[in-house]
Amino acid sequence: MPEDLFRIQRNCLRLMGHQDIYDDDGDDNNSSNNNDTEFSSVERKSLRQRLCFRHLQTMKYVLLLLLMMSAQLPMMDYIIYHIDDLELATACLSIVFTNILTVIKTSTFLAYKREFKSLMTEFELMYDELRGAGAKPLLVTVNVGAKRFVKLYFYSVSCTGLYFTIKPLIGMFWAKFQEKPLLLELPMPMRFPFDFESTPGYQIAYVYTILITIVVVMHATSVDGLFVSFTTNLRGHFQALQYFIETNTFNKSEARLQKELRFYVEYHVRLLGLAQSVQRIFKPIIFGQFLMTSLQVCVIIYQLVMSSAVGTAVQMSQWYNLPPRHRHVLRLMMVRSQREIIISAGFYEASLANFMSSRHEPFVSKIYISGFKSPTACNKFTSCLPAQWIDMLILA
Repeated sequence: MPEDLFRIQRNCLRLMGHQDIYDDDGDDNNSSNNNDTEFSSVERKSLRQRLCFRHLQTMKYVLLLLLMMSAQLPMMDYIIYHIDDLELATACLSIVFTNILTVIKTSTFLAYKREFKSLMTEFELMYDELRGAGAKPLLVTVNVGAKRFVKLYFYSVSCTGLYFTIKPLIGMFWAKFQEKPLLLELPMPMRFPFDFESTPGYQIAYVYTILITIVVVMHATSVDGLFVSFTTNLRGHFQALQYFIETNTFNKSEARLQKELRFYVEYHVRLLGLAQSVQRIFKPIIFGQFLMTSLQVCVIIYQLVMSSAVGTAVQMSQWYNLPPRHRHVLRLMMVRSQREIIISAGFYEASLANFMSSRHEPFVSKIYISGFKSPTACNKFTSCLPAQWIDMLILA
């Protein structure tokens, strides 16, 4: 029995109804391809039952995905209702983007479920098959780190979901303790077409929100955890192959050398194939991650850019009615509002100028690699070209 390297991910998937995550579909696939005449009546009945069960499982996954997608409607209704309140609308938008990203992850997992299961099985078999006094500890170390990271990620996401879930309850208990009127709040910013501000509509909406939160947490943990584990195992196997090559003296017989070189080549080809599989199945998720993150950053930047509207508000106000000594205060606000608010990560500023400059970096690097000796020569060369030519070369 191979060691279970994806225990947390499998447990999360089993809670979401993927009980077949431990099963092997090879027997069903082989049996379905054979002629029905080769089976007895009992075997045909068993095959029909398995096919029926598989269809029911597919319907269950589709319903679960529709449940996650249904959360967009009450949140979009909330955004439209509070369209005049920028703070509430943008806060809900951030949650909407997170939910859409989870829908993308779940859809990708359902579309490539067999590939996910195949990769999990393949990595576990390779983990058990690897032999070597120095290579095996490398793989053990990276897997221990991956398991700890996935566990920490699961606890972090679960605590976040738990916080949103119990925050309204704590607020109601605190209001009752202080003998204040109760405010019925939902864990997530949502509005429903029924009366959700009184019983029993509030309880129904609250339970629905809790179900959505559990589904999002479990799927996010499983899919993200699989990505971390897959890439970590790939890194560990590449390090193991590097160790085999570096520690080999190649001072051996011809037959032994051919056997070891064949093993290195086959091992490398196997790893490259696994890397391509991981890239293929996670490509939609990575695209969705970048897209949703970009939209969230845009929402935050839009909130900060509104600071420049303060100077316009001062100019449009009746400032001339103020005494001269008070006009100085508004003048300072106008000067301060003209300075842009910069979002920085400590070493990089998210601005339009840096974005435009980063567009030209791949082209400059390409020219430098192609034959120029220094980045200064590349910059001198590109400065002589028209802007249209540079854009065409970047796209090429």
